[in-house]
Amino acid sequence: MGQEQLRPEINRDRRAKLAEEDVAQIKAHLQNGKTPAALARHFKVHHVTICKIRDMKRWRRVAPASEAIPLSALSKKL
Repeated sequence: MGQEQLRPEINRDRRAKLAEEDVAQIKAHLQNGKTPAALARHFKVHHVTICKIRDMKRWRRVAPASEAIPLSALSKKL
């Protein structure tokens, strides 16, 4: 089963593991002090991916979410 079949309503590149909404939440959580390692475990990506988002080397065009939703409330179905 492909990622598009699990979460078809989310705008994503078919090769990307993260959707824009995920990246916005990651940026919001980073601003609130969450560690890249904790976010990487939750979103099932490598911590370096989170660090690249933090350092604006990836997903530069996505702004942080106005409010960080608690990680327990975010459903990650990957």
